[in-house]
Amino acid sequence: MALDLVYFAGKAGYPDLDAWQRQTLEAKPRRLLLNCARQSGKSLLASLLAVHQAIYEPGSLVVVGAVAQRQSAETIRVCRDLYAALGRPVPAESENKLSLELDNRSRIVSIPATEATARGLSKVGFTAPSCRSWPSATARWRF
Repeated sequence: MALDLVYFAGKAGYPDLDAWQRQTLEAKPRRLLLNCARQSGKSLLASLLAVHQAIYEPGSLVVVGAVAQRQSAETIRVCRDLYAALGRPVPAESENKLSLELDNRSRIVSIPATEATARGLSKVGFTAPSCRSWPSATARWRF
């Protein structure tokens, strides 16, 4: 499961991914920008990548950012659901509406996407459920 993200998705309850989702998971991209229609599965894909990283890369930090905190909290909910569907393979230190922290020191946290909240974050996985209304200042962010 550590090396095959499509198998990982199947074990999490999503054996029938769309072709573009399978191809993305198989590619194991270091950086990824998705330009997809609404309700096409972007958040699921981002959540699968986030949970996989948290489980198999101890000490990692994945940040979920969105214009509104409720949007990023929804992606965290999907992450928690995937983690539970996998049988919680690494014990959780903390699970709440805004984050998932594992005993291996990995964290998935949500933030409202503003330059102020992202300041100080470096070398982290970053996912954003929807970017259509982000301020143009986000283009200056460095991750």
